[in-house]
Amino acid sequence: MGHLASLPSGLQYYGVGLTSDKPLLLIADVFGYNGGRTRTIADQFALQGYYVIVPKLLTPGLEGGTDGA
Repeated sequence: MGHLASLPSGLQYYGVGLTSDKPLLLIADVFGYNGGRTRTIADQFALQGYYVIVPKLLTPGLEGGTDGA
């Protein structure tokens, strides 16, 4: 439902929902910001009227792990 984007600083994130007065910052679990479960949770909050941002916090992933938990 959402989109991948980057800030001018280079921080990548997944954003979903309409711009609203209800922003929500969702921090991914150990499987990363690109995981289906994390995005599904973000999408569900977006359906409730929130604008959700899931930032990619680890670049590269710890010990060659997942996509930026």
